[in-house]
Amino acid sequence: FTAFNGAALDPSVRIFGPNSTVAQAVEPEYIAVSADSSTAWVTLQENNAVAVIDINAGMVTGIVGLGFKDHALAENPLDASNEDGPGGAGAINIANWPVYGMYLPDSIATYEAGGSVYLVTANEGDSRDYDGFSEEERVKDLTLDPTAFPFSDTLQLDENLGRLKVTNTLGDTDSDGDYDELYAFGARSFTIWDANGNLVWDSA
Repeated sequence: FTAFNGAALDPSVRIFGPNSTVAQAVEPEYIAVSADSSTAWVTLQENNAVAVIDINAGMVTGIVGLGFKDHALAENPLDASNEDGPGGAGAINIANWPVYGMYLPDSIATYEAGGSVYLVTANEGDSRDYDGFSEEERVKDLTLDPTAFPFSDTLQLDENLGRLKVTNTLGDTDSDGDYDELYAFGARSFTIWDANGNLVWDSA
């Protein structure tokens, strides 16, 4: 991946961590291979991306960013709390929230239909949480921008978004120390993409 150090990548590709280059930051996970064994796709889970490999040439030819899932849209609801039932117990409460989901897929498979190649990903989500570095924060512990989140006191209750874990590496869009957007780990779904990483279908 050293050829991509300094390259302009899709903004949804997450290259982060203390002084990380692309080659240092990517974390290859699962792999899927085309029917003719010429191309492989590798999930870069923590990076929210898929790497494309030319098997015959033995080289990485691309890093495809997967974008983000807007859970404020009617078709993308989620259950954001495990303490939203009576007495703080868990309950099923699927609703729309002002949160973006990072796909962060783990497993990947490929198939062909109608002469086209498609990828299927399980959008499990994962974070970097080490002794020396952690990106995990609960929404209730963040300072939210009052313009972006005018009802932040309500949003940050445990029964709403308070207990949801999000990344602290994204969301402060104007670098003023508070969060204008929230990015959660995983997309609560599986997704079908075309061979170029364009979203074709999402399960929820």
